[in-house]
Amino acid sequence: MRYPEGLHIVRGSQKYIGAQDKDLMVPYTLEATNRALIEGERNLVLNLADQYVREREENYIYRLYGKINVLTDNAISGCSYDSLFVSNNLFYDPIVESGATVGCGYPTSNFFDFITYTALTSAHNYQELKAKRDNWIIYESYIKDTKSDHPMEYTIGVKDSPGVYSYNGVSYQSGDGIPFYVENVIVQGKGAVKFTCPMNHGLNDGEYVVLQTGTTINSIGTSGLITNINNEIILPIFSLGDENLGSESKVFTILLNDSTQTVTDSDFGVFKRLINTDNVGETLSQYYVHEHKILTKPTSHVLDKTAFELGIYSKREKNFIDEDAPMLGITHKVVKDEYKSYLWNFTNDLDVSDYSDNLGRPLLDLYLSVFAVNETKIWKTNYGSCAGIGWDWNFKPTGVPDPYPNNTIENNLTTPWNLPQSGDTFLGAFVEYNEWDLKERIISEIYHKLTYNDIATDGFSFYDPGLYGNSFDEIKGGFYYQPHHRIPIRKLSEAPSVNENFEFVPQYATYSMYENQFRWRTMLPIGFYETKTHGVDYAFVNGAHYPYTNVIFKIKPIIIDKDYLTPPFVSLPPDDCE
Repeated sequence: MRYPEGLHIVRGSQKYIGAQDKDLMVPYTLEATNRALIEGERNLVLNLADQYVREREENYIYRLYGKINVLTDNAISGCSYDSLFVSNNLFYDPIVESGATVGCGYPTSNFFDFITYTALTSAHNYQELKAKRDNWIIYESYIKDTKSDHPMEYTIGVKDSPGVYSYNGVSYQSGDGIPFYVENVIVQGKGAVKFTCPMNHGLNDGEYVVLQTGTTINSIGTSGLITNINNEIILPIFSLGDENLGSESKVFTILLNDSTQTVTDSDFGVFKRLINTDNVGETLSQYYVHEHKILTKPTSHVLDKTAFELGIYSKREKNFIDEDAPMLGITHKVVKDEYKSYLWNFTNDLDVSDYSDNLGRPLLDLYLSVFAVNETKIWKTNYGSCAGIGWDWNFKPTGVPDPYPNNTIENNLTTPWNLPQSGDTFLGAFVEYNEWDLKERIISEIYHKLTYNDIATDGFSFYDPGLYGNSFDEIKGGFYYQPHHRIPIRKLSEAPSVNENFEFVPQYATYSMYENQFRWRTMLPIGFYETKTHGVDYAFVNGAHYPYTNVIFKIKPIIIDKDYLTPPFVSLPPDDCE
């Protein structure tokens, strides 16, 4: 500010009689009309590309969106006593009709859709505003923690008689490792033990296995638990695979010290992978189950059908005229199989700056989590939940139902009146982590199992025709799907980095006592690809990241052969090519 010319300051006693002199402060602003010229400086250039990269790397706001393609094979038929349900909602098959009071066929594709278009059972009160959440509900989630004490089972079963099954297997905890069964074999003229695993073992040449404890399930024979071979629990791998093509990922052999020594065929066990016997503490793999935490509310997403898009398979439908329709003779049309696509996005801005994953690293992945709602009541409930859980080996079509997924229920995944909420946790993939590799290996994604409802008071009855007379057996099969779908947002470098000085390492680095230095994998910048496929890139605009994800949502049938009587261990002989 400037003061006008001729400004005078007058003492108080000079203004009028009796006035007092007081201190007076007059503020004055120092202003300059020029500055010293810095030699060589003429202007400042702002690089927009560098600024964009910097802002993108420093931003942690995500808005997820994408598409869901529903892919299912509606292959399980059954019968219902509910004539109205049969008349309107079954893809009627007169060939399997077994009585005047029973209608049989395949359920309509509406039971698998993400958006229903009509009431499907007597228990389903259709309302257009909530139709997008009657069958499925979607959430954002991330891996918050792990569980190494989750009970797991690997069983092989046979059908002894109608409705009677026997099982052999092993019961263990997720932290114990990978299950197997053994057989005596001859490899290169030497006595050996062949280990067969129901999932990829993750072993490499020159590595070791460490046998663990567990509990056997012995309803067939006298199978025992393998806890040592050659009086050792740490065993070197002799070879990977057997005579069958592609067996290297699930089969390995261990040599026997004594040529006369054998093990009991079909015994079970559990092992952990070991890289280096001189560094057991850092090279022995850890095993656990991921634990997902929900980040959104049931109302935080938008779901809409795509326009003009058709699936890769033909739509299968049938028009029933009066004389061909089942009971009541109601003319109707039923779509058995239809492959629809839906667009989804979340309405919230997700700030991940305060989140870290189960290994203490900044988030590498977000997840689209999909859960069955069962508003229609077509799926059986157990303790309020319609979904049993399991992993790859629980859902192999062995000809007999695996009891384990039916007996394990996801917490909080209950009735439509108690949908999962933000903060709830759910089990995820079964994982191996090796501190030396600094990598997580997904052994198996988790799956949820759905079984047709067989309780009349829950809406309707759905049965499979019995083999004898007019008896009806509950359908032992069902469908299973993967609930958690990965959305990569960052990638780590392929090769580990090392440094002895803690000042130059990221917070999530681990210290190796074996090497006396820190080890970690570097976080790659967004948009940078270390190799042709190793990296992430997605839109960044308006102060947020927009990763797009196209989810192929597979709803797979579990077909149980009711007359399956094959022994538990059957291997096909190799053909001439093998």
